Amino acid sequence: MLSRFAALMMLLVLSVCAALPPSAQAQAAYRWVDKAGQVHYSDVPPPPDESQKVERKQVSGNKVDETSTVSFAMRKAMQDFPLTLYTASNCKDSCKLARDFLGQRKVPFSEMNIQTSEDMEAFKKATGIEEVFVPVLQAGVGGKIEKGFEENAWRRLLETAGYPPPRSGVTTIAPAAPPPPPPY
Repeated sequence: MLSRFAALMMLLVLSVCAALPPSAQAQAAYRWVDKAGQVHYSDVPPPPDESQKVERKQVSGNKVDETSTVSFAMRKAMQDFPLTLYTASNCKDSCKLARDFLGQRKVPFSEMNIQTSEDMEAFKKATGIEEVFVPVLQAGVGGKIEKGFEENAWRRLLETAGYPPPRSGVTTIAPAAPPPPPPY
């Protein structure tokens, strides 16, 4: 069994190694063709008299794109079910509530403001709804539609489309029925 001091030292060494920047962990890789035409790969430079052509590449460890804050689930939902919010200039309170809800959920959406007869025809064609009643949220081209703003209905639509719930601050609705007990 390790002494307490040895365990602390091991933890310190592991912490320092884990904190090394990726550039400190990078190494070189060599590719060369020998006189017989055979291709070699190595992390050690080739002997100077045995190679005809040498390529040196700087190799670093795997890197995760840390600049992207969008989760995989969000990217997938955005790709499969892009959100369109249909509004009108005479829609004030309910359209503001709808925008605020989508903003709190941090889901990207495009907003189509219905103002002209061309806008109305485009709305009818996209949604299949004959009478304009806003706000309308559509998930995906020709996809699921919610007319009027009702928070729980919109939350269910987002969850069905695969949009992840917010990480904090907004609660999600409970399932309709509790899960069945495990079999014995």
